[in-house]
Parts: sequence; structure tokens; C-alpha cells
Amino acid sequence: MNDSDLARLSILEIFDNPYGRVLPFDIQGNELIVLRKGGKVVEFMGMVKGGKSKQIKALKGGSSSYPELVGLENDKELADLLGRPMKIEIFKPNSLVKIFYEKDENLRAIFNEAIIHLHGSLINMLSLYEKGDLGFSKYSLGIREIDLAILDRGPNDDVIWTNTLYDYKRLVSEEEREDHLRMAKNLEKHVDLAIGMNVLPEIAKEREKDREGNVMNIPFLRVLYVYYDLLAHEAEEGEGQPVTIQTPYENIDGTADFLQNAKRIYRRVRGLYIPQDPEEIRGKGLETRIAA
Repeated sequence: MNDSDLARLSILEIFDNPYGRVLPFDIQGNELIVLRKGGKVVEFMGMVKGGKSKQIKALKGGSSSYPELVGLENDKELADLLGRPMKIEIFKPNSLVKIFYEKDENLRAIFNEAIIHLHGSLINMLSLYEKGDLGFSKYSLGIREIDLAILDRGPNDDVIWTNTLYDYKRLVSEEEREDHLRMAKNLEKHVDLAIGMNVLPEIAKEREKDREGNVMNIPFLRVLYVYYDLLAHEAEEGEGQPVTIQTPYENIDGTADFLQNAKRIYRRVRGLYIPQDPEEIRGKGLETRIAA
């Protein structure tokens, strides 16, 4: 769903979009969405037009084009382990900000800060159930427990975009940059896995076709790519893990074969629940990390 599609949606549709909820609510179902004990948060980050959305859908529910991709929700071994089919929700808080804030260069600092705040609100609200902070017993509000929250962009992306906005025409001031980085980096530790999907700036622009704007232009994309490419190089040198982020990281070439990428992502995320070796065990879930 692109920006023009979002602009035609009602407020209800924006908040209740199952392919990218703004906050953990199912408004029509009158439910608050929360992580179960031991639930995980996975962030898809990376270059514009890197292929995140298609991979997220395949990870969650499989792909009709590739029958071998069954999706985590249909994984029988995981269902046996959990005692039930896996429950997953996709969140994309920045979709709300895209509608209410035009991408005017003079508003980029407000735009960026609003997205970071929404990511923080989402992550904290997902943890409320396990922290025992809910007092909804007197209301007719249902609780939907999930095993995995997928973020279509999150705090790790916020760090990169903050630095890019500063480097490109100083669209945030030095003071704003420091404030935004502090907020975003504080949230990194609450994400169990970041999947970076990256393509070269020229490929991103080509995939967007004729659309041009403050973000979808080659000069901006080249500055943005420098930071994603740095993470990729750090991951390569650090046996898979960059040194500049706190979140475990998986680097994906967005131009590589879709099926091979999907299988790689699937194995890594599935490993959060069925570890293949001791280093894949993260230990406690989001709710206890936030409380710490």
C-alpha cells in the first residue's frame, strides 16, 4: 500500500489495517492486542523499496506463488511447540504520520519525532499485559494475545533516518538529532531481531518508477544508503552482528532471489522459538526487558 492509497483510507481503516496497524488495537473486534509471555518483536528495516512488505506477508501467512513458504501461522511444528497455531500481528505506526504530516522539509523534524514516539508507544503497549498494568476488567474490552509482533520499520530504522535527515540538508538540527537518537536507541533493546533489506539507491528509485519527492530522489537515497551499507559491512565483519546496534541483525540483499531470501528470514525468525544452537536463544521476552 503506497502513500496515495493511505490517503484515501478512513481513520478507522488506517487504525484497523491488518497489514500494518498503527497501535495494538483491533477496533472493530473491540480488542487490545498484547504479547504473550515470551512473545517476540521483529523489525523489518532497510532501504526504501527494499522488498520488506512482500517478505513480511510471506513470513506471516505464506505465499500462494511459492507453496513451500507455509508461513509461521501455518507451521505445524511451531503449533505443536506452542500448543496452538502461532498468532502474529503486523504494525506500521509511521503510516499514520505519513497522512497527517506532509513531507515538507520544514516539517521533517516533527515528522521524525512523531514516528519515534509512536514506535515507543507501540512497544510499551504490547508489553502491558505481562507487566500487569492493565485495568480493563470493568470494561467490555477483549484481550488478544499474540506470539509475534512484526514492525514494518521500527526504532533501528529511526536511528538511521535521524542521521540521514541531519546529514542531508540538516533537516533536523544537531540538538534534535541528539534527542531523536537517544529516544530511538533506548528502544532498540526491546526488539528481538532486526531484518535489514537493502537495495542500491538507483534500484530503489527505479522500483518507485516516476515518483519523485523529498525522499524518493537519488541524492537523499544515497545518503540513506551509506548508513544501511555500513550496517551490512559491520555485520559481515562481525560474524553477522553490527557493532553499532543493540538488536540482533540479519542482513538481506533486496535484489537477491525472493524465495531464498524468504527461506533465510523464516529460519532466523523461527529460530527465536525453536533455537538451532545456544547463541540463538535470546532468553526473556519483551515484557521483562521493558520492566528491567
